[in-house]
Amino acid sequence: MFAMFALPMAVRNDPLLYEWVMYRALHSLPEMGFVGPSAYVTGYPGRHAAAGWAMQEATQNYFGYTVPAPEQMAAKIHLSALEAGTLSQTTQRHTRPSAMWAETINDRLPEFERAVVAALVRLPQRPEALMFWTNCRAAKAAARVMGIPSIHNELGPLRAPWFRKTNYFDFEGVNGSTSAATRWAAFRAENADVPLLAREALLELLQIVAPQASIVSRHRMGVALQVADDSNLIAFGNGYSSFDALATARRYCDDILARPHPAMVQKFQMPGVSWDESSTPADFLTRIDHLVTVNSSMALEGMLRGVRVSVLGQSPFADGGWDLGSGQPRLDAEEWLRWLNWMIFAYLIPEANLFDPDYYRWRLTYPSESEIYLRNHHYWISTAP
Repeated sequence: MFAMFALPMAVRNDPLLYEWVMYRALHSLPEMGFVGPSAYVTGYPGRHAAAGWAMQEATQNYFGYTVPAPEQMAAKIHLSALEAGTLSQTTQRHTRPSAMWAETINDRLPEFERAVVAALVRLPQRPEALMFWTNCRAAKAAARVMGIPSIHNELGPLRAPWFRKTNYFDFEGVNGSTSAATRWAAFRAENADVPLLAREALLELLQIVAPQASIVSRHRMGVALQVADDSNLIAFGNGYSSFDALATARRYCDDILARPHPAMVQKFQMPGVSWDESSTPADFLTRIDHLVTVNSSMALEGMLRGVRVSVLGQSPFADGGWDLGSGQPRLDAEEWLRWLNWMIFAYLIPEANLFDPDYYRWRLTYPSESEIYLRNHHYWISTAP
């Protein structure tokens, strides 16, 4: 049995932000432990009747799950409640919700760690792994104390309807505090003879919809901005805000096209900065020569499209980018192509493998990087349209 962890506090002002993730996991797993607020489970019938966002047919179709009936929910999930009081010291210490969330991401929090250990002990059986959708240092430490591996997942950088779906899979963290650099070094050390695709071939393999926009104007530099309460910014942005990203890019270029995040309500007025109104990220990327971002997932798409990319924050994609100060790539052309293939075929996973118990159990045998690469490569090639 696998178990899922959910933070017992509101994230982005939503106490049940990861409800859809729970349903997606239950869609693939025959049963699951759940360590988190009881409202995820006990409040389910009311939310089902109210047809909230996670219950809507469009949401279910996009993320690939069917909401279980109440009796199925009760039979499949084993709740070990972790309520808001277990984080009372954190919530009393801060007034800003983003500061509370950042503390749970970055800090050990001994009292909360003990509460998570107790919740894990209450489960009817020892989990094969504890699954996370966002980093929580104390919960990961609690799992380690119990000898339980941690698996971190998240929506990948390549998403429908423009790309075949990808997801993150990382034993250490997601977005930041990841194992990407360590695993890339291990892959290099293996020096395995694996199939490599050219950048253009990778794009063709993964892309569903190609950009169609005519280029009305071209800009030397583009900046992909992120929503202010994204964990990428509050915990893994190296201190950069969206405004800082724009101001930093402006130091090096006076011809900037800024693309706001869809949920971003504020636009900054700055000389030399125009605002992008393209309908898709791909159309935006066709209009720029160099992309700067704190750690937007658009970085990988930019690389696939042949755009120079500079990542200012912590990101698995930073190693494949360009140093903004020197204007030089971090990897030479040959090594960069090998890194890009490794990122697609080994670090990311196909969406079909998300919460797949057989795939997860195989990963828990800790296969080599080249074995992971070849298995995922086979999937992508064999299922290509």
